[in-house]
Amino acid sequence: FLFNIKNKISYGFVSKKYIEYLSILSKRDNFTLVDAYTSSENIINNTDFNISYPFTSTGVLSTFYNKKSFYYFPNKLVKVNDIHNQGISTLNNINDLDKMFKNSQSKNFN
Repeated sequence: FLFNIKNKISYGFVSKKYIEYLSILSKRDNFTLVDAYTSSENIINNTDFNISYPFTSTGVLSTFYNKKSFYYFPNKLVKVNDIHNQGISTLNNINDLDKMFKNSQSKNFN
């Protein structure tokens, strides 16, 4: 699998652990950090699945294009089955996110 990660324009509300995690991932051959101004629709149409951080329209847009979608919200204040996730799986910590990346190499998310 190839992974594209599109960052928000500002890191103002993003945890330092997540920024460090992105830095580690971006050093892998199968990860690319995509410019924040790139069209989400363009990225989604060229991916197998989407991870949105936090709850954003890209999660819903992914399901519209029949792509598997996850929300990443590393805060225990939001429950996995929160009404805001609109039925999209929610990962609540970095370990779950890392596990999902590792499992994705052996699964088909379509």
